[in-house]
Amino acid sequence: MDETVKNLRANAVIRIDGSIVPIAFKLFLGLMEQISAVKNKGTVSVFLDESESPFASVMKQGSNNERINLVLNKSREWKPSRKYKRITLEPWHTGDLRATVPANYKAMKQAFKLCHEWKDAKEFHKPTTTVLGTRKGIRRRPRPPE
Repeated sequence: MDETVKNLRANAVIRIDGSIVPIAFKLFLGLMEQISAVKNKGTVSVFLDESESPFASVMKQGSNNERINLVLNKSREWKPSRKYKRITLEPWHTGDLRATVPANYKAMKQAFKLCHEWKDAKEFHKPTTTVLGTRKGIRRRPRPPE
């Protein structure tokens, strides 16, 4: 862990329009602002692509300011092509991909590369399941008889 992260107090956060981001992740926010527009909604910072649709969301994890959760929006069934060893990738409850990013320089760079990879793939990726986990195009109930 970086020495600067060890010295941060529990209240060392940036508050932007109600969104809470640890100061250690200021570098990550700066990198993301280069490739996207940032919208702060409540406790979540949302990154928008050129079509103004969200492609990633960031939220603080826990109370220790040492990690953030990065959710890649609408990434159901998408698999990143690279191996990211410094961040933890796992499915989010909606089927999207979630990355847990620790507060160190190399992990933030890998998280930025992951976001960039997802942003480039998003416009061509068509998931076959909905957020609720059902297959797209399959009706749950038959049509009523005419």
